[in-house]
Amino acid sequence: ASIFILLIASIIISKKVSHPDDHITQLNVSIIFLSSPFLLAILSYKYDSIPVSLSLLMASVFTLIKFKDIFIRTAVNIALIIGILSLYQPALSLIIGLIGINLLGVKSKSDVKPYLKDALYLIFCLAIGFIAYKLTISDHMLSENYKRSGSLLPISLQSIPKLETNILGYFDNLYSFLSYPYILFTSITISIYAGISILFKRNHESLIFILALPVILVASLGCNIILNKPAFQAREMLGVPCLFIFMVLTLSNLHFKKLSTFLSILLTCGVLITTLTISYSFLNYKDEIARRDKQYVNDINASILHYGVDNVKRIKITYKKPDLTNKENAFLAAYPILSRMIYDRGFSSYWYSNAIIKEENNINIPISETHDDFNDQMFKTCFSKSKLSESTMSITFGHYCI
Repeated sequence: ASIFILLIASIIISKKVSHPDDHITQLNVSIIFLSSPFLLAILSYKYDSIPVSLSLLMASVFTLIKFKDIFIRTAVNIALIIGILSLYQPALSLIIGLIGINLLGVKSKSDVKPYLKDALYLIFCLAIGFIAYKLTISDHMLSENYKRSGSLLPISLQSIPKLETNILGYFDNLYSFLSYPYILFTSITISIYAGISILFKRNHESLIFILALPVILVASLGCNIILNKPAFQAREMLGVPCLFIFMVLTLSNLHFKKLSTFLSILLTCGVLITTLTISYSFLNYKDEIARRDKQYVNDINASILHYGVDNVKRIKITYKKPDLTNKENAFLAAYPILSRMIYDRGFSSYWYSNAIIKEENNINIPISETHDDFNDQMFKTCFSKSKLSESTMSITFGHYCI
């Protein structure tokens, strides 16, 4: 279902931002949007994939679909913003990116005023939607933890260093993708070619490009750069495809059509090949984490059998981030971006331990945390140490085989 929803969003974007007769550009835009590696992490979770897909569809409708009646459009747009904020707030990055991309549609000075008017109108709808969301949902339905994680940087000079830190943190994520050979070579070539070509075009077209580029860069880093405590996770950066779509559309507006088309296809292939390679490693990395977790569960079962099923009434676990396996280290060495795409919590928290042990493996024994040092008599395997005291089995995980 999530793929179908994203397909609709990609069709809307490709049709609305590209020339109706330029089918190659439309295809390139669709492929780039659908093959963003920053969607992989979030789409790999079945409970998050549909809400995120819906939020991206809402963002594309909000920015690109225009109803004739201004009152209907305003009501729909405010409802869409409330929906995006309720489902997955980082999708706002796509709105920022599409507003920047729309600038490329300004072909003459007479087009500037209608564009600015529409951009200000969208910002107005976004602000009203945010206020409505805060008053009706955020202030009354969210837990304190979610409120703290979603708090914005205060508007003051003291926030500037924190904003710089946030920008650098998300840029590190972006660079980890841009630095792959196919992407890096093609992006540099296009930037040089497009930059030289635009300098020789009319002044207003050069100015429009210069104005649009910072908006696209902000969208690529993500709207979470203004959060007080951002998570710096790749899955938050849903505006990254806008950077490559911006390149493709810039090429489609240049005079040397054959060269521009060739570079556009080269960029699309580079993004697609790199994403497919990362996807394969990402899935293997997740499989390795699942294999390790299964090994830990097997050790829990082995320990329970060792002490006797009827003797174990409660399980206490040392909550700590697990040691990386050799395969995990190999994947991260080859693809550093994986560390930003999936946060391997392991058995480091109650909710993860409970989900793996009880929900996935049906070990229906109460779980809590232990701080035991496991220095006295215990049962040990290659991956765990455990001991039993007053019907409570304490267990810790690691590598204990020589």
